[in-house]
Amino acid sequence: MKSLCRYLTMAAILAFPIDLIRIFNESISLFRIFLILALISTSLFILEQMKIPNINRIAVSWIIIGFSSSILAFLFSLDNSYAKSALLNDLSGIMLVFTVLMNYSVDDIDVLLKAFVLSQLSAIPFSIYTIRLFGNMASIFNNITFLGIFTLKLDYSQTIETIQNLRLFLPYSSATALSVTMAASIVVLIYKGNYLFGRILKSILLILYSALMVFSQSRTGIVALFIVILVYTIIRSFKTRSFKLASRFVVVFLVLVAISSFIIRTSNSAIIEKFVKRIKYELAQSIFDNRHFLVPLEGLRIWLSSPSSFIFGIGYGGNAHFIGKWTYLPDNSFLNSFVTVVAQKGLLGLFMIFLWIILYNKTVRYSKAIGSYHLTILWAVLLVSCLFYELYQTSTFWTVLAITLLASQEKFERA
Repeated sequence: MKSLCRYLTMAAILAFPIDLIRIFNESISLFRIFLILALISTSLFILEQMKIPNINRIAVSWIIIGFSSSILAFLFSLDNSYAKSALLNDLSGIMLVFTVLMNYSVDDIDVLLKAFVLSQLSAIPFSIYTIRLFGNMASIFNNITFLGIFTLKLDYSQTIETIQNLRLFLPYSSATALSVTMAASIVVLIYKGNYLFGRILKSILLILYSALMVFSQSRTGIVALFIVILVYTIIRSFKTRSFKLASRFVVVFLVLVAISSFIIRTSNSAIIEKFVKRIKYELAQSIFDNRHFLVPLEGLRIWLSSPSSFIFGIGYGGNAHFIGKWTYLPDNSFLNSFVTVVAQKGLLGLFMIFLWIILYNKTVRYSKAIGSYHLTILWAVLLVSCLFYELYQTSTFWTVLAITLLASQEKFERA
C-alpha cells in the first residue's frame, strides 16, 4: 500500500506540467486524477496504520494555514467564478504537499528533484507545437481537442500575446511560468546534474531548458536566476576566501553577454527583435511609471484600506472590485506573489509568507548538513520570482515547496 501511495504521488509530480490538458471537461486532468488517487490511497494507508508520519511544525503549520486561508479567501471573494478556480488550485497544491510529506522522506529528495526536472521535457513538444502555429493565428486562439477525449485549455488573451510577441508558454498558462520553471530546473542541473543525470544528459538538458527560458521572453526566470547565483557566488567566495567560483561566474557571464550581443547585432529574427524592444521600453520607463512597481503598491494600499481587508483579506480576485489610484489593476492579482497573498488572505497570508522565509533558513541548515546548497538556491530563485509574478499558485511552486519542506525535517536541524 505504501508503494502504491508513493507511485501515485510520483505520477502526479511527473504529470503536473501537462495540467492544461483536460479530459472530457474543464476540471479533470491526468495530474488531478493522480493527485486525488494519491490522496485517497495515502489517507487509507494512514487509517490502516493508525499513525501519521512525523513532520515538523513548519510543515503542519503551513498545511493548516494554507487550507484555512484558502477557505476564507473563497468565502470573502466577490467573484464566484474565479474564486472556485483559485480555491481548487490552492487545494490541489495543499494536497500535493501533503501527499509528498506523507509518502517521502529527506532521503528521497534527489529522486523528487530528478522527477521534477525530467517532467519538464513535456515543454519541448509543446514549444514546437506553438512555433508551428505562429503563422496560423486562428488555430491557437481556441481550445484544441484531440482523440475526442483530451482538450488543451488555452487562454485567449495569453495566446494573442504569444502570437504578437512570439513568446513560448506551453505547457504552462503563461510565458513567465515557463521561464521560472526552466530557471528552477537549470538550478538543479547546474548543482546536481552530474550526480542525477551524468554529464552528457545534463549538458543536453541545460541547453534545451536554457533555450526555452530565453524564448519565453520572460525576464522573471532569467533575472531571478542571475540574482540568486550572483549573491550565492559572492557570499561563498568571501566565506571560503577563494575567488575561483567568482572568477568562473564572471567568465561565464562575459561569454554569455558576448554571445547575446553578437546574436542581437547580426540576427534578423523577429523574436529577438521584439524581445530587445520590450527590454528597451522597460528600461526607458521611470520606476514610478512601471506597472510592476505601481500594481503591488496598489495591492498594499488596498490591503491596508480597512480593518476587515487587513485581517481577513479581500478574497480571491477581490481587486477587480477596486479602482486603482496610481494605475489600472489586473483582474485577479497584483503582479507580486507576496502582495497578492497578503491582500487576498489578510493576516493568514502574512503568516504564510513568514513560513516561506523561515523555510529558507531551514534549507540553509539542510545545505550545511549535506555540503551542497542546491536546494537553498532553488528555493531562493522561486522566492525572488515571487517578487515579479504570481508564482505561488503554480504547480512548480507547490512541488518545490513540498521538496523544501522535506528538507526542513528535524534531523537536519540537529546536524
